[in-house]
Amino acid sequence: MLLLQNDAGVAALVASQEGARSEDIQSIVKSTQERFNKPLNYLIVQQQREVARHILQSIVTEPEMHQNGFAEQLSAATMNPITGIPLLLVALWLLYQFVGVLGAQTLVGFLENTVFGAAINPWINRMVEAVIPWQPLRDLIGGEYGIVTLGVRYAVALILPIVGTFFLAFSIIEDSGYLPRLAMLIDRVFKRIGLNGRAVIPMVLGFGCDTMATIVTRTLETPRERILSTLLLSLAIRVRRSLGSCWLCWRDGRTCWPSGL
Repeated sequence: MLLLQNDAGVAALVASQEGARSEDIQSIVKSTQERFNKPLNYLIVQQQREVARHILQSIVTEPEMHQNGFAEQLSAATMNPITGIPLLLVALWLLYQFVGVLGAQTLVGFLENTVFGAAINPWINRMVEAVIPWQPLRDLIGGEYGIVTLGVRYAVALILPIVGTFFLAFSIIEDSGYLPRLAMLIDRVFKRIGLNGRAVIPMVLGFGCDTMATIVTRTLETPRERILSTLLLSLAIRVRRSLGSCWLCWRDGRTCWPSGL
């Protein structure tokens, strides 16, 4: 087949191995070419493709083409600036409702006031007063600043609901594939400050855990991007703590100046 296709290497191999018979072989190749009005190389390749197409038709099944469904349209909408920004605001509002309202207010209020305030802490104080005769040891375990009545209460009633609801919401956002699309959406904005769209992951993570967000900055490509992301996270921590303390004062009916601003 290669000889019919005028392969120079095969022609030289035939000439060296066949000797005098190589001229008869070349005459057969020449007479075969004279029977067709197209090059044998083209005809052989065309025939091979036709046979391969028949083989594929018998063993390959192509899926039917379908129109873009709701998932594809939603994916395109999240990366379009016209529709992506309103969807981002909706996602942030849902995140606040789930973490800020359900986690930080409803669950925290229930655990702190109902579970610990009305049930666990009074029971701990009664048990400590009945079993332990030494007042310093009582104050260490129970009372206003005890390990159980204050430390465990803060860990379970304050930290656990907020961190748990945030990372649950963050895992849903991550598994849904929204973070890569959000990175595409804000890539142009981040490039103006020397970052790229991948920096959105530590930025979003910084709303829940600043330490983890700082560690995640290692996934960025250059040291310059990692330093910029860390600085932005540090500024966000400062402003967020100031605003958070003022909100706590407003919730408790107190008046204070935002010392951090």
